[in-house]
This record gives sequence, structure tokens and C-alpha cells, in this order.
Amino acid sequence: MESQNEPESGATAVNGGVSQVSAEDRLPGIRAMSIWALLAWSILTLGFYPYFWLGLRAKHFNQLRSTAKVSVAAIVFSAVAGVVTPFFMEPPPDVPGIGGYVICAAAWIIFVVSLSVFYLQFFHARRAMMDHLAAYDTPEADLSGISALWTFLFVYFYLQFRINWAVTEDETDTAR
Repeated sequence: MESQNEPESGATAVNGGVSQVSAEDRLPGIRAMSIWALLAWSILTLGFYPYFWLGLRAKHFNQLRSTAKVSVAAIVFSAVAGVVTPFFMEPPPDVPGIGGYVICAAAWIIFVVSLSVFYLQFFHARRAMMDHLAAYDTPEADLSGISALWTFLFVYFYLQFRINWAVTEDETDTAR
């Protein structure tokens, strides 16, 4: 029979019986990835890799201890809108009168809404990581301090940087 002070499987005992999960297990299922690989994939896929990146990790983000959840349906909507709407962003020459401009305006509105919904999913992923990693914060490592500004500006590059830091315990390890 195990005592309540023994660490769980995969954890180590520290501070008189308080268990701490190893760095690799802090974000279960979410692994480190080179920032340079993210950049290369983004260029090779003409900017569509962020949809793939977030879609693949959505299941894992949703399993973290947090109420914030990433919606795969929202990611798919955003990806489809990102592909389809550019074809309608200029008035079609064969649509008479104001109809072409209505189609154009609707395409722009759908595109902006889809981009906003997509960005919102990144902020849900950020919140899920912050809530989950708060249990592992120490005075030396503020793992849950994920900046909203940097998330907005650099989106998945920054989130992957923070994932790399959380799972490797090395803030400078950005291009493994």
C-alpha cells in the first residue's frame, strides 16, 4: 500500500514529499519543436502551417487542467475562410451593379471574422497553458507567465517558444 507522501509515477519527491513532474511531462502530449522548423513550414505552406500546428495540438491543449478550450471547428472555419474568401475580395466583373461590391464586402467581413476567431483560439491555447503551468511555477521559473502582447504579435512562434521552455527548462533553447 502506497503512502500519500510518495510521488506519483514519473514524479520525483522534493520539498518534503511534494511531488514535481519532470519537465518533459509538464505539457502532456505537447513536445518541443524548433522555431526554425516552424518558420520553414510556414514559408513552404504559404502561411497555412499555423492552422495545422494549432489543429494538431488542440486535443492536447484541451486535456490540460484549464477551463479554456481550443475549438477545432473554429480552426477549420478559419482555414476554409482563409482559402476561399480571397477569391471574392475584388468585385467580380460579371456581376452587374452594386452586387459585386456586396460580395466583395461580405468576403472581407468573413475573412476578418475568421482571422479574429483563429487568433482567439491561440489565446485559448495560451490560457490553457497558463492555467496548467501555474502548478509548476517556482521563484526561479515563471512558466505560466505567458505574455498576451507577445502572443498577439508572434502567435504560434511565441507559444512554441514557451512550450520549448516549459518542457526543456531552457529559456534560450529556441532552435533544437
